[in-house]
Amino acid sequence: MLSGEEIEAHIRFITEAIEALAGDDRDVTSCVEIDKRLQDLRDQYQECPDSLLHHVQRLSALRNRFQALLTQRVPLVVDRFHEVGRQIQLAEREKAFWRGVLIHQATESSREHLAGENATVRVQSRRSRTIPAAGTGERDRLEGLIRESGCWDQISYLSRAKLERALDQDKFSKTQAEAIAGLCPVTLNHQVSVRASGS
Repeated sequence: MLSGEEIEAHIRFITEAIEALAGDDRDVTSCVEIDKRLQDLRDQYQECPDSLLHHVQRLSALRNRFQALLTQRVPLVVDRFHEVGRQIQLAEREKAFWRGVLIHQATESSREHLAGENATVRVQSRRSRTIPAAGTGERDRLEGLIRESGCWDQISYLSRAKLERALDQDKFSKTQAEAIAGLCPVTLNHQVSVRASGS
């Protein structure tokens, strides 16, 4: 819930930002913050209408002016949308690179936690088996091997966990186990999570 002072600060910011936007027909970077603050005030009004009763007309005029400015700047909005998408792609590529580096460092040093000055990363590695997709020849061969072993009822719906348990408990002959391992190779999956230090 915004205080009266915070409401005034929001309205002042929105007013000044819209004036600046009106004076510069080549810049739309402030639009997201203007919209966020308008949304904050809308949420406040829905929660506590009395707190904004004296500002409703002014806010309505500000929102209308903001929408009119956006309409005038559609070509800029198109370009900005394209640029943000490009930046997201670059950021995702960079994130994937750093994720790979962290996984390598964690597995090489046998550490689950890696720390920086501002954040801590946790890298959890889990073994899994790839089960062939239904309707493929590999799946048919796998199901045939399991039926042949007499374990079909124990591994209903080809559960990875149940298949792994049956392999660990030597429920299959050596030849069957090797064939199953070939059809369902072990993969190592990594979960990388990050949190700010001290949180």
